[in-house]
Amino acid sequence: MHGTEDPMFRPEHGEALAREIPGARYVPLEGAGQELPPQVWDVAIPEIIAITRS
Repeated sequence: MHGTEDPMFRPEHGEALAREIPGARYVPLEGAGQELPPQVWDVAIPEIIAITRS
């Protein structure tokens, strides 16, 4: 997961990182920066649950 408004690392960094990690995938969090604001919870929480169950 990577915030599309991250002020330190542009989303392209998250995409590149996901390409380098076997089995990883890039999940953009629209409007998020270095935090998880409520508007991204419907994406972030299921992703966190999915990865912890695998």
